[in-house]
Amino acid sequence: MSVLAFTRRRSANRPGRAGTDVIVHPVVHSIDGRTAPFRSIELAGTVIGTARCARDFERLCRAGGISDVTATELRVHWRGGGPGHWG
Repeated sequence: MSVLAFTRRRSANRPGRAGTDVIVHPVVHSIDGRTAPFRSIELAGTVIGTARCARDFERLCRAGGISDVTATELRVHWRGGGPGHWG
């Protein structure tokens, strides 16, 4: 599934965590060039990890207790670029 479809597709039949905000921070580039660009993922005010792609984003949300990242109750705030911007 594409990143755009991944974040735009909504389903009321799949409950997520009600009223949950996920903040996807701007892309961070390595100064020394040794690490790939990434975005920090924040859930309920706590950074839960870094993502380099939509698959990482989905994995982190699941680890944070969100079973369905397409649930209507989930609010994803993309900062510094939308869901198609990973580096």
